[in-house]
Amino acid sequence: MRWFLSLPLHFQIAAAGVAVLFVALAIKKMLKLLFLLIILVVVIALVYPLFNY
Repeated sequence: MRWFLSLPLHFQIAAAGVAVLFVALAIKKMLKLLFLLIILVVVIALVYPLFNY
């Protein structure tokens, strides 16, 4: 961590920005997958009774 703090400030800011960007993209992907999963569960819940009768 100390070597990171000894880097020039603009490098630190750039590295933090890249890290935030990666985290944001990962969260966005996760949310997308979660959204698709919820839709899938809802569709199954709606369609399943139709096949049961």
